[in-house]
Amino acid sequence: MGRESLWKEQQQAGASRRVDEVGPTFVSVYANEVTIAMTPWDICLRLGELRGTEGQVLTVRRVADVTLAVPLAKRLVEILTKTIQQYEQDIGPVALPPSGLVEQVV
Repeated sequence: MGRESLWKEQQQAGASRRVDEVGPTFVSVYANEVTIAMTPWDICLRLGELRGTEGQVLTVRRVADVTLAVPLAKRLVEILTKTIQQYEQDIGPVALPPSGLVEQVV
C-alpha cells in the first residue's frame, strides 16, 4: 500500500490518537544554517552548523538533508508560521539571522 493510500485510509478511519515510533535510522540534529534546493517534486533543506570564518570564508559543517514533498513543505510553512507567532506572543520578538545564513539554490 502506497503512502497516499495509507493516508486516505487513516483519514477515513478517523484515527483518534497517534503513536510515534522511533525508527532505527532516527537522528536528532542541531542547525543554525540552511540551504534550500528544489526540484519540481521536492524541496530539500540542507542543514548545517556554522563553524566560523577565516577572512572572507565562512565554514559550515553539513549535518543533514531533509527532503520534503512540495505539499508537505507548504504545510510545514503554515505550521511553523503559527508556531513562531505563538512563540513571539508568549516570549517576545525573534530577531532574524543575517540573510547569508539561509540560501536558496535552484
